Amino acid sequence: MRKLIFIIFIISTINCFSQIETVSVSKRATQNDSIKDVYLYIDSRNFFGSKGEYKTSFSIKSKDPRFSHDNFNFYILDNQLEERNIYSIGKYINKDLLDYVNPNDYFENKSILEIHDELSLLSIKNNKRIFIITYVQRKQIYMVWEAKYAGTIRDVTYTQLGKGPFYTEK
Repeated sequence: MRKLIFIIFIISTINCFSQIETVSVSKRATQNDSIKDVYLYIDSRNFFGSKGEYKTSFSIKSKDPRFSHDNFNFYILDNQLEERNIYSIGKYINKDLLDYVNPNDYFENKSILEIHDELSLLSIKNNKRIFIITYVQRKQIYMVWEAKYAGTIRDVTYTQLGKGPFYTEK
């Protein structure tokens, strides 16, 4: 009886482990070389949060008459997973060297579902990464952060006490 249970256990676990995708180191290196970065320009007034938990979003006027606007949200990623300020997470850039898009212009003729699908599919699995660019008025510089799409919400207006992370942090 023990042998039978053991054989059933082995057969069932083999099926589970055979579903795991394995990628060789050389294949991973090839994938990373072919990553196509997507740069979105978002106004600095649309950044929220503090000490390592930053979010940003852009809004598009809704085509559905029941709603006024649709927000597309992003988390700013900190690869060091520390509570760092927004300046130390991002990088200073020359915006003229990047091919970036203004989301309101780029997504103008697309439905909310098309936009949501496109942003959701931008991931490492699809050899793409999302970067957010903004102009920091206080320091008169352009900065860029890696970001992850966090979903869509309708008719929400984000507010923040104070002037936002670019003014409250040094």
